[in-house]
This record gives sequence, structure tokens and C-alpha cells, in this order.
Amino acid sequence: MNHAILIAAKQLSEEETLTVKLLLSQPAGGKTTACIKEIIDKRKNDPMAPVKVIVPDKMQMAYWKQTLSRKSWSAGRGGGFIGTEVISFSKLAMAVLNAAEQTPQLIPARLDSLCIKEAISNALKKQPFQYFGPISRKPGLLSVFEKTIKLLQHGCITPEKLGETAENDSKAADTARVYREYLDLLKKNNWIGSAGLL
Repeated sequence: MNHAILIAAKQLSEEETLTVKLLLSQPAGGKTTACIKEIIDKRKNDPMAPVKVIVPDKMQMAYWKQTLSRKSWSAGRGGGFIGTEVISFSKLAMAVLNAAEQTPQLIPARLDSLCIKEAISNALKKQPFQYFGPISRKPGLLSVFEKTIKLLQHGCITPEKLGETAENDSKAADTARVYREYLDLLKKNNWIGSAGLL
């Protein structure tokens, strides 16, 4: 399910609250159109009202920015939707953490791959893989674990949760071991992976 969040924002005092509207719908369900209509309606009363549109990822950000630009020109609003900010969930999370002065150190992508490689090595030192044993020294194993760990983090699945399902599943057991080693390496170095930010 694709989703978008539209936030109509203004400078808030401590007593005020921020209005958040969640729009959940299947692809091509009219979320973008509904958001743009809402922005236009808000701007009728206050042309410079700040608005934030929060989307899942960078691809959606690019799509939204193009759509806003196209809609503004077709509506005769040549300057675009001035005061409308389109941001991703991860950028919003970083902004919140920055405001709370709790900014984690994001691990660079290249270093993240090296951490996963080391996690695989550490797991193998402790015990051979059952499922991945035949390919444990092959170069393609790294990319398998990179994709899997990213998916697990996006799904908020912990190594322990994964381990619970691993009783009769050697693939899940091997994956849980590498995932635990990876998270331990990140924690030891005070890093956070971008996939695990939210």
C-alpha cells in the first residue's frame, strides 16, 4: 500500500498542536490529487502557509516535486507551490532527532557493506552455516545478506523475532545470527544503518 502524509504546518507555540492527516490508499487511489487539492484550499486563505508533504522515499520525493511543479504551471501558478516542502520519512526522522539533539551517526553505504561482511565472518567463526553453508565463501552471499538485513530493518523485525521462527528453518537461523552480529557491530561503534533509522 502506498501512502503519503500531508502536514499543514505553521509556527507552533507549546500549547498548539500540529495537524497531521494520513492518506492511505492503494496505488493510483487519488492520494496525490487529494493532497494537492488540500494544499490549494489551504493557500486560498493563506497563500504563504507552510506545508510539508512527507513521503516514503526519495523516489516519491522526486515524483511529488515534479507533480507539484506541473500542477502549478497548469493552474497558472508559475512559481510553483512556494512554501511547500516535500520530505522523506528518513529526513523527517533525522530532523526530529536533530531537534532533540540525539542525532545518530549514520553509517556510510560502503562501510555498511563492510560491517555486513564482518558480521558474516563473525557468525561463521562461531558456527558454520546450515542453510548457507555451501555458498558461505562465495561473493554473492554478501549481497543476499545486504538485501535481507535492509528488509528486516524496514519491517522492524529484530534478530530475536527472526530467531523465534527459526526452530525448523535453517535459513532463518543463519540470517538471524548474521543480523545479530551486524547490529552488535553497529552498536559497538555507535552507528545506525539508514534502513534502521525509522
